[in-house]
Amino acid sequence: MVIQDFESTKLDPIFKDDPLRSFYNGHTHWELQGTDIPLDKIEECIGDASLWPWLCYFCKERSRENRELTDADFEEVAEHLVGVGVQVLHDSYVIWWRVDLQPFPIA
Repeated sequence: MVIQDFESTKLDPIFKDDPLRSFYNGHTHWELQGTDIPLDKIEECIGDASLWPWLCYFCKERSRENRELTDADFEEVAEHLVGVGVQVLHDSYVIWWRVDLQPFPIA
């Protein structure tokens, strides 16, 4: 999952060493991959990402070699996109999901 962060910047000292943070043209993005990320860390990333609307891209796991994202990285995300999530109000989400590519992860 790639979450676009509208609030923090690359120079923000609170998250500067966070391994889940990536950057694209100076803008912060959170990349959550794998199943070993604790729920509280996911909630922290979502909560710190921005005020509403909150936007994320669900894609199949990709290699993560660099914290600086490029156009090619986003092309890879688009090629492997399985869903898009938008939070409009505090507890209201809209999720578009390609069940033909990946089963929807229902807990």
